[in-house]
Amino acid sequence: MRAIFAALALGLVVGKATGQSLGDPMRPPNAAAESSDGARAAAGPVLQSILFARNRRYAVIDGQQVRLGEKFRDATLVELTVSEATLQSARATTVLKLYPEAQKALGRPGTRPMPTGTEEGDRK
Repeated sequence: MRAIFAALALGLVVGKATGQSLGDPMRPPNAAAESSDGARAAAGPVLQSILFARNRRYAVIDGQQVRLGEKFRDATLVELTVSEATLQSARATTVLKLYPEAQKALGRPGTRPMPTGTEEGDRK
């Protein structure tokens, strides 16, 4: 009986040691990992969300709600699109992207739509 408990306990210990930690599925894709050395602060502001409503347009930058035309730190939010916020200061203009790791995909070769025969260039 003791051997069975010992085998189960060993299995639990080995399972925990070799298991991978799962990421938080609800974490925003561009959420920066907090670190004790302040690396996140040195990387600059992070755009977390953009809201377009009837008479409200604002971005959430580093957890702070900033309306279009308002100040964030030493810059002013001057432009909002569905995926970007533009901050302008006396020193520089900074474009924050909602999904900075996403890149626009160019068309792949061979993916042109097939002609339907109705376009003028297709008629013979």
